[in-house]
Amino acid sequence: AAERELLAAALRKRLEELPPPEDDEGLAALEGLLTRVARLGEAGVWEDSAASPSGTLSCMPAPKGAAALESLHRSFNDPHRRVDAAMISCLRRLAAQRLLANASDDEATGCGISYETICTSQGFQSVEDFCQRVVLPEGTEAESLVMSALPVA
Repeated sequence: AAERELLAAALRKRLEELPPPEDDEGLAALEGLLTRVARLGEAGVWEDSAASPSGTLSCMPAPKGAAALESLHRSFNDPHRRVDAAMISCLRRLAAQRLLANASDDEATGCGISYETICTSQGFQSVEDFCQRVVLPEGTEAESLVMSALPVA
């Protein structure tokens, strides 16, 4: 439980440090995500015990263990919620922050070559250009450098 609390608190802190989404729907989705991450850390549950998956009030306790994982999975796949989009948006912004903050650091990639060199060799003007065209836009596959930058972000 203590490790779960620490990990959830660290994730929430990183998500709160990101620039907020510019649209009201994105802001609401982010708030819902932050609430769920806090709940996950505090009680080990994803959903509010007072609400059922359909959003109606329920007297059932919040699911735990395998049922909590199923609840998490359902909420990320529910087309009426933006929890998955909010998380993906946060992960994209975390990756972009990492790439931009370490653009010229030859050691940041773990390969002895900078993110800037990799981006320009792939035809982008800079790391910022790469982030604007590949990392941040919704609906694009964030590949290549994102896969190595995100785990250390």
